[in-house]
Amino acid sequence: MVEVLNDTCLSGREEFITELVDLFYRINKENDDTIAFEDLTTYLIDHEIAFDAELGTNGGFNASNSIGLNMDYYESDIKDPTVHNNYIEKIHYFQQIDRVILYEQNMKQIRIYHGSTMKKEIFITCPGVILAIEYVSDKNAICVSLSDRTF
Repeated sequence: MVEVLNDTCLSGREEFITELVDLFYRINKENDDTIAFEDLTTYLIDHEIAFDAELGTNGGFNASNSIGLNMDYYESDIKDPTVHNNYIEKIHYFQQIDRVILYEQNMKQIRIYHGSTMKKEIFITCPGVILAIEYVSDKNAICVSLSDRTF
């Protein structure tokens, strides 16, 4: 790679390789041999947000301007009356089916709520600990990955 840069000002910088390796490790959160595209885009977005915050763009930090989303914070009057037995691992909103699905850390139960009202619809107990949940649009289904290697 350095041979390609011979005609640039970077070829003379001795610390260039060190900085490049450091950047790789800052982006590579999963410590893989390669950087995933999602890792790179996440790093760039986070870097842009931090840069905008430092500069005080538009009179102060505004995440909605940095990433093109409305990210205003507000509290709703919706409360979950159910008891949670552990920390919530993930909360997913699946727009395609207007459902909120969450699961707790090291637990086997999926909690499904109606998207707009957050009313409990169903709790599903899985045979293994839940690792991940994704919506599969081709099948119009939810896929759950379990600790016993089943889906």
